[in-house]
Amino acid sequence: DPALHFVESPALAPPEVQIDLAAQQQHEAELHQAASQPLPDDDDDTFE
Repeated sequence: DPALHFVESPALAPPEVQIDLAAQQQHEAELHQAASQPLPDDDDDTFE
């Protein structure tokens, strides 16, 4: 289309993110607790 022309658009800054420190600490505690749980070891029979 010969009538089509592109124009510049301003670069927009990303939105500011509000971080709830209490929720972040709770999530980190849950992640640590989940990582410390033992994994079941009952799948070895299927490969023998």
